Amino acid sequence: MFRILTAFTLIATLAAPAAARELTADEKAALAERVDAFKTSVASGDFGSTLKATPPRIYAFIAEQAGVTADEVVAQAEVQIREAMGAVSLDDFKVEMASARYLETSDGTPYALIPTETTMTMPDLGSVRTTSETLALLDSGAWYLMRVERQQQLLILREVYPAFADVEIPVGTTEVLP
Repeated sequence: MFRILTAFTLIATLAAPAAARELTADEKAALAERVDAFKTSVASGDFGSTLKATPPRIYAFIAEQAGVTADEVVAQAEVQIREAMGAVSLDDFKVEMASARYLETSDGTPYALIPTETTMTMPDLGSVRTTSETLALLDSGAWYLMRVERQQQLLILREVYPAFADVEIPVGTTEVLP
């Protein structure tokens, strides 16, 4: 029995994300600034600005796969977001920095998982709440934010940032509210 518990403990330890190095004061301030700017952009419906929170390397990867420029990818993404959000009413949007978990990848790349909750009113569905983790990652000294709720998003993240290959990002939930 002791050997089983020891093996289980070892496996759990190896599978868990590493505790993060302490972020510098400048890194913490920059992350808080990025999150605040993102929340302001979402609240005001400025979808062009919300797209600036995504790492440019993600757009470059998508552009390369599609045979277009990164600017074309961003422009198309903005059109799609505007169309999708046109019939939706954003009721509440929370990014809980106070509950963020600071971690690092196996190569020492710092990142954070920030609890995020969005409540929207959608045609034919009514009020819907999505609860997830927003990934904050540091790339070339700048913080970027990503939602990686869908498998495709996670695959792109891991292709562009191989250090995230072993990082488990919790799956979000969506519920229709009464």
